[in-house]
Amino acid sequence: QDVKITSIECRRVENLADWYTPVAAKFEEGLVAIGKKEANAAEAAPADPNNPVEPNDPNAVAAAQAADAGPQGAGWVFELRAHHFFNHRENDQDLGMNYLRRTLLKNFFDKEFEIPADEAKQWGLRKHDDPRNDPVKVTASMLGVKYPVLLDVGAINWNNQIEVEDLEQKVPPNSPPARKKITVPRYDVIIQFVWQEVLPSQRNKPTAAAPAVATVGAR
Repeated sequence: QDVKITSIECRRVENLADWYTPVAAKFEEGLVAIGKKEANAAEAAPADPNNPVEPNDPNAVAAAQAADAGPQGAGWVFELRAHHFFNHRENDQDLGMNYLRRTLLKNFFDKEFEIPADEAKQWGLRKHDDPRNDPVKVTASMLGVKYPVLLDVGAINWNNQIEVEDLEQKVPPNSPPARKKITVPRYDVIIQFVWQEVLPSQRNKPTAAAPAVATVGAR
């Protein structure tokens, strides 16, 4: 069920709108597929500079991204080439792009992970004089990772074969195990997302409430 990454590249883009415009439809298509497009937008970071932003509601994060016109200014575009073998004909949610949307794409918005308290202070996610030493839970968007886009490379290769060890075939002592080929359907995809550094001074800057979002109707 893992998504296997075969390459990672990144490039500096001075105007991220140039990257976003051709893929905007794919980004919104992904939001609709995982139910994020209909999420209610919430207010942005607190205006009080003494109270840095703590982890936000993932639905509000997704809604805010969907409400705007896409990333602005300079930043980095990351591109991952990947594939997975979790393709089941009997369930269309467990194959191809659908599997990636309900797992990988959803995790871009919802998955929480912990960072140490000292790093959280460096990111502006906790006040420097905060005595707490417990880790801080964050999402990718809180660290500047936004606008994940999944791009089709082609149809599922139902006849894809891989080589594995043949544990049933006996071999002479001290010999390498026998090998055999099995058929494992493969789906390839390109994953792109934006990273823009969020300085603590920017994170704590007073911002207006995000506009409401209209309904548009991989674990």
